[in-house]
Amino acid sequence: MFNNKFYSYFAMSSEQDRDKNIPQIEAFLSKSVAKQQKEPKLKFDELQELLSSDQSLLREARRQMGGEHKGQAIVSFDPSLHKDAIATLVKIALESGSTPAIILTTLNYKSFYRLMQEKNIDYARLIVVDTISKNISKPIEAPNLFFIDSLRDLTQIQIKIVNIMDDYKDVCFVIDSLDVMELYHEDKIIYKFIYSLSKIIRKEKMSAFYMLNRKSLVSQLSQFVDSQMSLKG
Repeated sequence: MFNNKFYSYFAMSSEQDRDKNIPQIEAFLSKSVAKQQKEPKLKFDELQELLSSDQSLLREARRQMGGEHKGQAIVSFDPSLHKDAIATLVKIALESGSTPAIILTTLNYKSFYRLMQEKNIDYARLIVVDTISKNISKPIEAPNLFFIDSLRDLTQIQIKIVNIMDDYKDVCFVIDSLDVMELYHEDKIIYKFIYSLSKIIRKEKMSAFYMLNRKSLVSQLSQFVDSQMSLKG
């Protein structure tokens, strides 16, 4: 609503006075209309943020954890929200005061950095282990960025994870989809790898998210972790 005093003044003013005040009148009206147009937009933007998939996943992750993330968890997710799920786990790790270390199995570091920019996450705060790029291009040198020869070399991945634990404090590992590993390894090899890795992470009192959807493997690996989480949007 516009100011009633303004309209009273405008009605009582002489034509000459009103002509003199036209610039002020126009400015007042323009400002009032702009304010009314802006307020609904702000409310709409807030609603959009509330309904966005990554915000929805973040709220769901917080609800399921009931507090800061400590320990190790298997995380199942909607494949169509895979990237949002990765970003959610990175945010949870940051909120818990840990340094996220992401083991990439489905994205290379360039795609991952773009994703972090889209989600307003400063990737300079992250440790990234890329298991893809070395097969297709020459690796670059950058802080907190490491490359593995191939996802076939689980020993090299484990050694790199141990090195990270030696060099950094309070790390939370986000291990991108373990489902991809079945393209290179039998289930029993994946089983042994996660068993060994979970023991090392628990010994060092660090934390981890294992992204995994295949139910048969989830049931086998659940005994090695503290909890399970489902991010379905």
